[in-house]
Amino acid sequence: FPSPDFSVGSTCCNHQSAPPAVLRVTRRSVQVRRSQKRMWKVIIICVYLVLLSQALLFAVRTAYEIRLHAINDYGRVIHEFDPYFNYRATEYLWANGWKRFSTWFDYMSWYPLGRPVGTTIYPGLQVTSVWIKQFILPQWSIND
Repeated sequence: FPSPDFSVGSTCCNHQSAPPAVLRVTRRSVQVRRSQKRMWKVIIICVYLVLLSQALLFAVRTAYEIRLHAINDYGRVIHEFDPYFNYRATEYLWANGWKRFSTWFDYMSWYPLGRPVGTTIYPGLQVTSVWIKQFILPQWSIND
């Protein structure tokens, strides 16, 4: 094994020390690194917001297309019994009030058995429609 050279100007491991300009960290270089980190954070946030808005836009558009599927295929006519039932239930709630609506047994739906409406539906649509008619658009009919 060769012995280490401990001559003047060398270190114990024969490595020269780096010049001071390489080891010196300037205030400018620290600011550049910090601004680069901030720039990457801003880029990541912007990409996240774009992706999030695209996902929300896709969800809203898909929901809209699903909702309008029957209208696009068959036109603007009530083709199923469920929308007509909701319309009749809203009319009944408007004409008779909540107490009679919650105990209403409808003989026209689920024929020939009938349907206990108060215990078999979620009345959110009917209540909302009657509330809108009563407080926001009193001059409109329920059919509007």
